[in-house]
Formats: sequence, structure tokens, C-alpha cells
Amino acid sequence: MDKIHFIIKIISVLAIIWFMIPMVGFGIVNIGNATGTGVFLVVFLCDLFRNPLGRLIRFLWGKIPGKVLIILVALAILGIFLTAMTETFFIVKENFNKPKGDTTLVVLGCAVYGETPSKILARRVDAAGKYLEEHPEAVAVLSGGKGEGENISEAECMYRRLIARGIDSSRLYKEDKSSSTRENLLYSLEIIKEKNLPGTITITTSGFHAFRASLVAKDLNLETFSLTCTTPWYALPTYYIRELYGVLYQLFL
Repeated sequence: MDKIHFIIKIISVLAIIWFMIPMVGFGIVNIGNATGTGVFLVVFLCDLFRNPLGRLIRFLWGKIPGKVLIILVALAILGIFLTAMTETFFIVKENFNKPKGDTTLVVLGCAVYGETPSKILARRVDAAGKYLEEHPEAVAVLSGGKGEGENISEAECMYRRLIARGIDSSRLYKEDKSSSTRENLLYSLEIIKEKNLPGTITITTSGFHAFRASLVAKDLNLETFSLTCTTPWYALPTYYIRELYGVLYQLFL
């Protein structure tokens, strides 16, 4: 039994460190790493103080209001778990909604540090570059405006990386005004219509983000495919949990 509690503590500490790496090492602070850190800190403390916690639960269970409280808390935890698992299923499933043949890529932007793409953005661009090399007739709309700390727009950063890879500029279109996923798709659609580009659209983004992007596309009456890339190991749990919130927001707000 002591080994089990030791393992719980070790896993909790390692998870907290994993969620803190993006904060400490890369300045990435969002609801994802805040939630992850908080959850595993609670797990660690509950195991550390399991004896007094057990006595408290037994005391509450002996009274009707306490019993109701415990049942409600347990149902809430179960509901959160089932919701997260359901979202995870659809997030993973969307990664298999791959394009068939030549399509118009819409490459979604991400952070640029000065003029250098973040690792997440670089992976998205590289996935797009590989697809464009394999499909010589395909074109791409590079979508992303210029945010705080960015010396150039995300679209320009993507354009430069693809040109350096050898992709002909005539196949690349820059959309450099957007600041959200909805604007990415909305403004890119305007370019697609204006330039009379192929109407079959493939959203190029990170694996964790593809499902929410597809939901935004459906809101705009678009049927899309997904071309996804992996996420750096240190950032995956942070962005995954943030995305769980994002999907709920997209569905219900």
C-alpha cells in the first residue's frame, strides 16, 4: 500500500513539473497548465493528507447533508471525466479526417518570436510543405495576423519558410489580418473566393486543435479535411487541456 501512495506522489510531482515546463521555460501561461498543475497538486495533497481526509469523509457520510455533498462532488468529477474522454475521442478522430487528392490548404497561424516561428508553427508549416510537395497542383492560404511580440505577421513567417523549402510563390496566398480561428477561416474563405481557388478545403493545424477548427468551419457552413502535425512533448498536455475548454466554448457559447 505504501508503494501505491509513493507512486501516486511521484506521478503527481512529475505531472506538475510537466505542466510547469511551458510556463518556466517558454513563457506559455494559459488555462491548460493552470488546470493541470492545480489538478495534480490536489491529487498530491489528497494523498499526503489521506488519513485526515478519510476521517472527514466518514464524518460527512454519517450525516444526510454531508452524504448529499459527497455524492454531488463524485458525480461532478465523473461528469468532468466523461466529458473530457468524449472530447478526446473526437479530437483524435479528426486527425484521421485526411485530405484526398489536391485541395486548398488553409494553414492556421501560431506564435512568431520576432521573425522566427514557434515550434508549433514550424511544425504546421512543415506539414503543409510536405503536402504541397506531394500534390503539385495544390495551393495554400497562409492565415495569421501580426500579434504582440511579432515583428512580422504569422502569414509572412509561414510564407518565408515555405519559399525557403522550395514551394513556388504562385501557390501561396497570405491572409495577414486574422487573430482567431474563426477569422482565420472567414478571411481565408474570402481569398479562396476572390482568387477562384479550389473549394475543397483542408485545415492545416496541430493535432490537438483540428477538431475545434472543424467545428468553427461547420459554423461557417464549410466541409473540411484536416492535415495535422504533432505537438512538442513539453507543450502537449498544456495545449490539450486548454483545448478541452475551447471545444466546450465552441459548442455551447
